[in-house]
Amino acid sequence: MTTVYTLTLNPVIDVHFALEGIVPGVENYTKIRKKIAAGKGVNISRAFKRHGVSAPAFVLLGDSDAELYMKMLETDGIEAEAKIVHGQVREYVSLNDMVKNTETRICFKAFSAASSDALELGSMLLPRLQPGDIVCISGGLPEGVSPADVVKLSNTLRENGALTVIDCAAMDAASLKAAKPWLIKPNLSEAKALVNDFSAPDPDCSGGASDTLIASLTQLSENVLLSLGPAGAVYARRAATEIRKKARRTAVNGPTAPAERHDASTYKTPQNGLLEPFCGISLPAVKIPHCYSTVGAGDNLLAGFLYYLVNELPADPDGFSAGGAIPEDAARKALETGLNFAAEVCSEVR
Repeated sequence: MTTVYTLTLNPVIDVHFALEGIVPGVENYTKIRKKIAAGKGVNISRAFKRHGVSAPAFVLLGDSDAELYMKMLETDGIEAEAKIVHGQVREYVSLNDMVKNTETRICFKAFSAASSDALELGSMLLPRLQPGDIVCISGGLPEGVSPADVVKLSNTLRENGALTVIDCAAMDAASLKAAKPWLIKPNLSEAKALVNDFSAPDPDCSGGASDTLIASLTQLSENVLLSLGPAGAVYARRAATEIRKKARRTAVNGPTAPAERHDASTYKTPQNGLLEPFCGISLPAVKIPHCYSTVGAGDNLLAGFLYYLVNELPADPDGFSAGGAIPEDAARKALETGLNFAAEVCSEVR
């Protein structure tokens, strides 16, 4: 059975305070406080655990609070291994105003590491890898670790049979091409930066993601999962041109909402030249009664997408587990599962 592993090079301790209104300049009291060992990769592992499946986390930790961080993961039932370096894990404090539905974040960024630390963390995973296992390299990079190190990590993991997933805003297009990930998961602003797309949003495409933007992303990876925040998400892959068609889905907390299959002819842009055709599926976000925090929503989108592929897909007839594109029906159901996972975390009182 395929196992999903996560690598978090720049973890964080999230502290959430939920308040019924925030008044500046005075003491504000709350009875709701949550402290979470987090980071983009760890968030994926936590989402898997919430649904009864282990996705072991490999984490780079500062020695001053590594014991606390690992204890919190143990309490949450998350299997984890850590490479300890000198320093302190980042800490983010979120003030969630449940009346105004706003979130104010105070961020302490002091963590740093060396290239060798990041590469050693990846080496710790190698003895456990089986061909077809999925490794998510997720999150920002600490000072001292570069995109070139992520390229080395990805290539080493691929050479040992893994399918690599990269969700790292520090990566540029050249680095992603060199890393050759099986899947990338940018959000819309990251996607535009990757392909130097500074155009206005296309009103005909969900969330401002134009066909040209999506086509450009599919030149960087075999599979693309594009997060559009409250507008939903898109899955895309390179494919032969087909006929555009409609599909439908049922939202968990609302009426049926449209999903669209995009099949594009070749596109030509000044920045990228001639682009190959692509096939894309877009779905709207799941409606929820109240969104308390969007922290971790994108990570849970990716977690749910992968969860469906490795735990609920009856078979892999087209061989995507060998590193190819994900079949259309599987991608649509995986995308729906990912959006459900994202809705779950946004609904949590934090």
